[in-house]
Amino acid sequence: WLNFTVRARDSGFPQRSSLADVHVQILDENDNQPYFITEFQNLSIYENQPVGTQIAVIEANDADSGDYGKVTFLIDRLSSQGKFTIDAETGVLSVADKIDREKKSSYMIVVEIWDNYQFGASSGESRNAFKQFYIKILESIFIQPVFVFFFL
Repeated sequence: WLNFTVRARDSGFPQRSSLADVHVQILDENDNQPYFITEFQNLSIYENQPVGTQIAVIEANDADSGDYGKVTFLIDRLSSQGKFTIDAETGVLSVADKIDREKKSSYMIVVEIWDNYQFGASSGESRNAFKQFYIKILESIFIQPVFVFFFL
């Protein structure tokens, strides 16, 4: 808010004047681009991790206030091939489906961040940014039990 008083005077004799209080509400405009805080781009996970296993937390911010500053996370379904998901509000990247290294040893996924997504994505009043993350699938190491037989 910006508050001030205006005085108006005429040039008569005697001079007359009047005061008026003015209150101006400054509304935020969606003039800032959301941006990634997360610097890492290379991730790794062991194959056969259960669905829901957390891989990383992607962090982002927007300098705007209110709905214009609320960041929503999305994952490109084509790049993730349905194997990964991201929580729209927290940025938690997780396993969404069974991962098998023998079928695919790495993924290059695209994470999108949007501001004002809920209200502005369909009307064009939303800004966005994209970042690629490389996920390497590691071979699971299973320790097989070893049986030792003793003959007497």
